Amino acid sequence: MNNKTLSSHFDQKVLDDGTILLSLSLEAKKEFKTAQWIDFPKVGALVQPFEPLVSIESTKAIFELESPVGGKVVEVKKSVEHPLDSTIRLEPV
Repeated sequence: MNNKTLSSHFDQKVLDDGTILLSLSLEAKKEFKTAQWIDFPKVGALVQPFEPLVSIESTKAIFELESPVGGKVVEVKKSVEHPLDSTIRLEPV
């Protein structure tokens, strides 16, 4: 069972180099705290606004989180200790 969720699950910050740093919002971290698996985009992937960016598997469902912005994935920093603290950096195209 797949459930689509809103792009509001991401916080976004424009960095000095013009790239956009995306991280899960506090609300999303609370909602998905029992996540068993997270699928991140690959570096180089092109992302459109409101397209699935991250998939999170919990005990009963898979949730696809939509990107709030479009761009090219230039970096994915995965946190091994706390996967929900991982970040994705996009370059606007």
